[in-house]
Amino acid sequence: MAIDNGFIQTLRHNILPGAPLEDIINECVTEIEERLRESDVSMLPSGVIGQNRPVSAPPGEKHLAIDFGGSSIKLGFVCASNLNISWIRTLAVTEREVDLQFFDAIVGWICDQVREYIEANRIEPDALFIIGTTFSFPLNERGEVMTMGKGYILTEEVTDVSVTTILEHSFRRVLEKRTLQFRVQLRGVINDSAAVFLANRARDGASDVSLILGTGINACFSLANARLPESKQGTGVAGDTRVMINSEIGFLGARYVKMTQFDPADEGPIMPLEYVSSGKWLPLTLEKVLRHFEILPDSLEGLEFDGKLVCAILCGATENIFGAERQKQAEEVCKVLVERAAIYTSCALLAVLQFSGHDRKATGSRAEVGFAGSFLQNCAAYRARIEELSGGVVRLRYLENSNLLGAFLHSCEGACAS
Repeated sequence: MAIDNGFIQTLRHNILPGAPLEDIINECVTEIEERLRESDVSMLPSGVIGQNRPVSAPPGEKHLAIDFGGSSIKLGFVCASNLNISWIRTLAVTEREVDLQFFDAIVGWICDQVREYIEANRIEPDALFIIGTTFSFPLNERGEVMTMGKGYILTEEVTDVSVTTILEHSFRRVLEKRTLQFRVQLRGVINDSAAVFLANRARDGASDVSLILGTGINACFSLANARLPESKQGTGVAGDTRVMINSEIGFLGARYVKMTQFDPADEGPIMPLEYVSSGKWLPLTLEKVLRHFEILPDSLEGLEFDGKLVCAILCGATENIFGAERQKQAEEVCKVLVERAAIYTSCALLAVLQFSGHDRKATGSRAEVGFAGSFLQNCAAYRARIEELSGGVVRLRYLENSNLLGAFLHSCEGACAS
């Protein structure tokens, strides 16, 4: 297709929503309420908000935090007294079939890192490591995986089994096979959005909403237990106790997110908001648009359509790949896609704030939303546009290593509860 000066206007018309932002926000609030009542894969209670954490670990006890993300595994060792996280290591995950062997391979890598940590820090070889864990996919009240997006395939052998149980068995198999002496104790698994919520809440002045925007998108907020439907209320939990809600907001938008020929059509589960906003899907849409308008570079060798490429195009750092003219066109396409992503993300955040009790229309209303996720962290234009479209209500603040910190805080609350 030949390129003319109006192709960007055509793209904007086809991709950007036509409805006023306030209408989108109201639709989003309505869907949040519906999903809180009816959905078993979103608006999931993720534990009550505790108050305490230990100021030191008992002798011989160490704290290890593990983050099972959408595209990588990260771990770090946490100092309980000052919340410092050290010896951070990351493993890229390329396997997409999730079975017991999948977990054993990851646990094997984790054990290798623990062994190296012990040796490098001259720690007693039989030390006890208390493990806090985050998981990037929705879990039910029994800690079982409800569904997996982001290209993963959940097999039957890990269906209807809690992630804690799966990991405990994996650690047992790996430790026995390798005759390692250190011991592990898993203190629960928490969804990564709730972990970021806990890390956000540990800061002064933070709002009651946290965001993840990396490979996927998610948010966590809290509600009084009495506001939950009876099926989602915690047993023995007082009505005024605040409960963390893992929203799984990527599922939102079937009625109001404007989908196009460039967006995923046959992927499952259907996640409209995630398709238009996240670091996995936005770059794939970019590739389709560039191909449609014949803006792709002559050679695609070594070119990976991911969040890093979007950021590089917006920064003008890919002219050597696209050439001068196509670079300008690719930048304009990226701006349109980021504009769409920012519109829907800002509307979703404002809806969550409103639903959780924040008066977003009050004079001087401000909400500092802590976030995690490399895509949003590295895309300054995306962050700025979300804040602008929110009318200055949303102020985004990146929380470094928040998944790991939240996993640790959750493990401490588990210790207090037990």
